[in-house]
Amino acid sequence: MRLQFLPELPTEGGYVNALEARVYHAFITDVPGKVVAVKQATVADNVEHPRLLHEGAALALLRGHPSIPLAYAWGRSQYYEYLAIELLSVNLADSAIKLTMRNLVALAIQMLDVIEHVHSHGIVHCDVKTPNFMLGKQDPGRLRLIDFGLCRPYRNPVTLSHLPDVGTPRSIGTDAFASLHVHHRHSPSRRDDMESLSYTLLALLLGDLPWAPGWSYLGRTRLYESKKAWSGTQLVDRPSVFGEFVDYTRALGYTDAPDYAYWKCRFRELCPDLPAQPYYDPEDTTESLPKRTPSGSHGHSRHAQPAPEDEDEPSKPHEERAGIHLSKIVRLGKDEDEPHYRLTDSAGVELPKSAPWKYIDTDFISCSDWPVTFSLDDDELLGNEQEIVCAHLDILEELPSGQEQHVEDCCPPEIMHRAPRTHCSEVRKAFVPSVDTSAPAGM
Repeated sequence: MRLQFLPELPTEGGYVNALEARVYHAFITDVPGKVVAVKQATVADNVEHPRLLHEGAALALLRGHPSIPLAYAWGRSQYYEYLAIELLSVNLADSAIKLTMRNLVALAIQMLDVIEHVHSHGIVHCDVKTPNFMLGKQDPGRLRLIDFGLCRPYRNPVTLSHLPDVGTPRSIGTDAFASLHVHHRHSPSRRDDMESLSYTLLALLLGDLPWAPGWSYLGRTRLYESKKAWSGTQLVDRPSVFGEFVDYTRALGYTDAPDYAYWKCRFRELCPDLPAQPYYDPEDTTESLPKRTPSGSHGHSRHAQPAPEDEDEPSKPHEERAGIHLSKIVRLGKDEDEPHYRLTDSAGVELPKSAPWKYIDTDFISCSDWPVTFSLDDDELLGNEQEIVCAHLDILEELPSGQEQHVEDCCPPEIMHRAPRTHCSEVRKAFVPSVDTSAPAGM
């Protein structure tokens, strides 16, 4: 497969997240008129398990469900990795989307269905939120769940036994939508996706989250306390099922299997005339729900970033936070008024410019213009991800044409890494998925 980038700026919203990924529109040159979205993320040769390879493997394993985006191709060079995926439309945080109670119920049923599908394959998404649900250009009444870069297994793929709660040293996901257990750094499981889903529906119902008005950043401690203090019984003048769903998900145990079918029925009771497979209807003329907050201010996803003990003082300089120190120096060869920072740990030892997240004891501030790169830990992998991608996706062997040059002239030219064709052919013939890829659950 060959790709040609379209002459436009990277896509805003939707697939764009805080993991330093740009998203472009591109033609598949050997399929006339076929346009796809291409995610481009920084990588390095020493990164063994890169993020977009991981996402491509997840999409390959979850393929076949109408709410899972199609993945077409993956490839990497010494500087970037690329993932070609289905081109979608707008995300549900976009205030331009007309949302009525009828449409919200239809979307809630679709959300529960796709989350059940993901969980049935032994995977948890770990970043369920309104911006990570998008409507498609094809089949526009059907939503898609996107951004699987943070997903991980919750059960052993061979024995299917639930993995133990060993905890995580760092926070995962988006603070405003994260479950209370994730704030305490428990290992994520199905209950956490469901709790984040309950917050997603609450945000769509109210136009905002009760504990994060205007998606304002309160600091993690205050945001957590505000979230914890809110319960479903506080939901007034709205259908009580949304508050009951919040309380239900919070009461789930670490290994509990959610009752997806029950909650589909409960939400369907609000609009009993919905068809068996309810779709979002942009022409619905019933009363609209409150407008959502702008999609650009929802907060960012975190890949296991270390959380400071307290961020309640917004005016507190970052360099004064516990465990990290910044020394301002002048960047040589540039404007002397432009600040540059040297990052050190609490002992005063300077950290490398591209340090793994696990070595940083507070929010990472890069000392370089080049985005930080990191490799996934073994417990985040969904299997042999290289073989999964090789078996189900095309491998990009040529650089996408028409893209803006992001590499300095002094650097060696970007060259794609080529997988041996015989190897990929053998993998495609011999590959047997380690998870169930049967038809998706019904609605």
